[in-house]
Amino acid sequence: MIRGDEVHWRPAIDVNKIVLGGQLVAVVAFLVARSLLRRRRA
Repeated sequence: MIRGDEVHWRPAIDVNKIVLGGQLVAVVAFLVARSLLRRRRA
């Protein structure tokens, strides 16, 4: 972003959001897998 004499850089991709989203998907996948394994044992 350019305003007068100031220039601010913003990345096109927010890596922090991608990492957080990946962690959430991994946690949900782990919980689902654990639930499925418990059902098979019972």
